Amino acid sequence: MSKEALQQRWYQLFATHDHVKLENTFDQLCTQYSQTHRYYHTLQHVTSLLSHLQTVEHLINDHFCVETAIWFHDMVYDPKRDDNEARSAQSAVRFLKAIDIPKEMIEKVKHLILLTKHPSTPQTKDEKYLIDMDLSILGVDTSYYAQYEKWIRKEYQHVSDIDYKKGRKKVLDSFLSMAQIYQTEYFYERLEGKARENVSNAMISLCLDISSVS
Repeated sequence: MSKEALQQRWYQLFATHDHVKLENTFDQLCTQYSQTHRYYHTLQHVTSLLSHLQTVEHLINDHFCVETAIWFHDMVYDPKRDDNEARSAQSAVRFLKAIDIPKEMIEKVKHLILLTKHPSTPQTKDEKYLIDMDLSILGVDTSYYAQYEKWIRKEYQHVSDIDYKKGRKKVLDSFLSMAQIYQTEYFYERLEGKARENVSNAMISLCLDISSVS
């Protein structure tokens, strides 16, 4: 999806609201998602989730809140911090208040964004679809998943190899220890098997690398 197509979708989502505020916030989002330290958490990630949303939108109860959460969920991303989701949620809240979105909707968007800090425990159908979309990268084809792992390593290039591998192994192991990675029937049927294969292979590679330097 081109930047122009993304912008059009952004305006469609907030069609009745102040154009200047929409334009300024869209520019801010593009600037944030284009930061040079990002390799995976970019506009392409947002585009991917929006594409998934188009596919399952008939299964979503509150399209506005879910899509808004997608736009903002990684607006703030600093691999050296552990409060990125909270800061991203704060950015969303400021914007939504500025365009007079009802308080209960703002709180829902905030909650959805906070849930994207993995692992999380989504409860409602909308929450489960959002988290499944965010984790859809785990179930892509083998070559693209390998590229994803490279992107994540680049985002954590400030971390030593051994520390990164130990930390990444812990993250991947948390997915494998789940009864099921995907909580919705739609994503479970399509991605669960491939996701477990990808994550298992990545774990094996990390274990071999760690043992070679131990």
